[in-house]
Amino acid sequence: MVIIKSKLVSLQAWKERTGTTDEDIARLLGVTQSQISRYINCKHPIPIDQAVKLSLITGVAVDELLCDDRGKKLLKLLREQAGLTDAEPEATP
Repeated sequence: MVIIKSKLVSLQAWKERTGTTDEDIARLLGVTQSQISRYINCKHPIPIDQAVKLSLITGVAVDELLCDDRGKKLLKLLREQAGLTDAEPEATP
């Protein structure tokens, strides 16, 4: 995960690139603007369901939207249960 100065850099970069505001994201997720600010500044972890929705909207990877180890562990568990791994599949000749 990319965190610099306790911020979600990838999400912040997407916002700047697209001109999207915290209010815009808040409306999409059904939360307040201040909650989005807390997510971006890693003051409060984003719930996994909202991280998935935000990932689909922004293209930012879910694991880059999670600030806490608990969220990362949950994502890893979900990937394992789905039979997904972080390893690249081997190329077939």
